[in-house]
Amino acid sequence: MAGPATSYLRSIRAISVLVVHPKDRDAEDLLAQLRRIGCQASAVWPIPADVPVGVRAVFLSIRPETLDSPQVRRLAQAGHAAMIGVTEYENPATVEALLTVGAVAVVPKPIRAIGLLTTLALALSVYDKADASAKRIAKLESRLTALKEIEQAKSILMARSRLNEAQAYAVLRERAMARRVTVEEIARAVLAAHDILGIDPPAGS
Repeated sequence: MAGPATSYLRSIRAISVLVVHPKDRDAEDLLAQLRRIGCQASAVWPIPADVPVGVRAVFLSIRPETLDSPQVRRLAQAGHAAMIGVTEYENPATVEALLTVGAVAVVPKPIRAIGLLTTLALALSVYDKADASAKRIAKLESRLTALKEIEQAKSILMARSRLNEAQAYAVLRERAMARRVTVEEIARAVLAAHDILGIDPPAGS
């Protein structure tokens, strides 16, 4: 019976991979090995402006002439693919470039078959976990912002209509149900109206 790791490896073998590397023997070897694994691998050079939608991993050639290029920085900001550096040097400039693009793994040159699948699997695992964590954090931050807006809206209603906290929230909830929207949306509407009317909430809200 296949376990989670086996299923994960099978899914990796079908992913779309982009090799950003000059057209030379190393690029050919890397493409051949990736296709042998089962990946849908394609190559491009010079460095593209963005990572195509659907690409899960990018093998990026780290070269002296591209260490500080705007294209490399744009790729780093793309954010929807695991970056894997491809380099034959190990020096401070190369390490800095790898950090700049957010590389999660490195493939040394000359390209070898052994270790490539492991590198790709680990890189995707690290990237997926980091991406999931970032999404959870963004969701929590959004929720905290919404709660803060609800508290501010309640304070405004309490000040204007002399309601207690429970009554103010009940008003927000009733308006939300009547309009079939969320309480957060009603709270934002109250805050927007408050900004226009210029009525300050009570101190400490």
